[in-house]
Amino acid sequence: MKKIIMKNLFIAITLALILTSCQNHETNKGFQINGTIVGEVPEKIYLEYDNKVDTALVQENKFYFSGESTKFSEAAIKVPGLSAFANEWIYLENEEIDLKLNIANKKSGQHEYKLISVDTISGTKTSIIRSEFQKFLKTIKNKKNKDELLYNKIEEIVETNPENNYSSYLLSKYSKEFTQKETQSLLDKIDTTAIAANRLEDIKRILNPERILKVGDKIADFSLPDVNGQMVNTKDFRNKIVLIDFWASWCGPCRKKHPKLKRIYDDYKNDGFEIIGVSTDTNINHWKKAIVKDSIDWINLNENKNYNGKVASRYNIRALPTTYLIDNDGVIISKNITLEELKDYLSNS
Repeated sequence: MKKIIMKNLFIAITLALILTSCQNHETNKGFQINGTIVGEVPEKIYLEYDNKVDTALVQENKFYFSGESTKFSEAAIKVPGLSAFANEWIYLENEEIDLKLNIANKKSGQHEYKLISVDTISGTKTSIIRSEFQKFLKTIKNKKNKDELLYNKIEEIVETNPENNYSSYLLSKYSKEFTQKETQSLLDKIDTTAIAANRLEDIKRILNPERILKVGDKIADFSLPDVNGQMVNTKDFRNKIVLIDFWASWCGPCRKKHPKLKRIYDDYKNDGFEIIGVSTDTNINHWKKAIVKDSIDWINLNENKNYNGKVASRYNIRALPTTYLIDNDGVIISKNITLEELKDYLSNS
C-alpha cells in the first residue's frame, strides 16, 4: 500500500513538473521574424520596439529576429548609417512572423533616403486585420459613399481591437476623412492606455489643431538629460537665438550636415546663438559615439524613445532631421530652415 502511495505521489509530482514546464514555456514564448529583402540589400538591419534595438545580419537576402514584445508593439525597421522610412509600422505579437521587405533609394529635395516597403507580413492577428483592410480599400475605391464605408470599417476594427496599436494607426491616418465628432467617437472606443504615445498625440492634434506648433507660436518648453545625465531645460535659453535640431546617430542626412552646421556654430556661438541637439536614439552608446565622431560641441540631449517620446510627439517629429529656429523670446521663427538661410539670418541679426 505504501509503495502504491509513493508511486502515485511520484506520478503526481512528475505531472506537476511537466505542467509547470509547459506553462513556463507558454509564458516565455516570444516572437520570431523570418525576413526577406528585395531591392537594395544592406549588410545589417535594425529592429526597434519597446524602447529596445536589435540588430540582424542580412545573408542571402534573409534576416532573422527573435525576442519578446509587449502586446501589439509598434516596431520600426531601419538601415544603419542611412535615413530609412517605412511605409508602415510592423506590429509585433509573440508569434512566428514572416516578413517580406522592399528597400529602394529615394530622393526628396536635398535629402536621399531609403524607403522600406512592407510587401507582405503574416503570422499574427494584426497581419490578418491589415491584409483584410487593404483588400477592403480596393473594394470602395470608386464608390460614392466611400468615406462612410471607410468610417464604418475602421469603427468595426476599433471596437473589436481597442488595445491594438493598428486600430489607433488607422484612426490617425484616415481621420482627415472624418468629422471631429466622428474622430472623437472612434477615440472613445480605443484603450488609450495601451496605444503608443506619439499616436495619441497625433490624434489629439487632429481634435485640437491648436496643439500643432507653427511659426509664430511660443515653443513647448521641455527638459531632457545631456551626455552627462544632467537635466537641461529650454527655458534657460531665453535671450538667445536657438536652433533645436532633432536628429539620430542612424540618420545619414543628419550626420552629413554636422560639419557645415559646426562651422556656423563656431562663427556665431559668441553672438548669442545656441544649438540644442535632441536625439531620438534609443541606443545611448550609438548617440554618444556619433557626438564624438562628428565633433559636435553644442548642447546635446536625448529622449531615448525614438519617435514615441513626449517631446518628439509634441514637436510632431515624423522624419529626421527636423529643426526649429527660436528667437530670444522663445518664439518659433522657422521650421526646417536650410543652413544657407540660417547663416543669412544670423549674419543679419
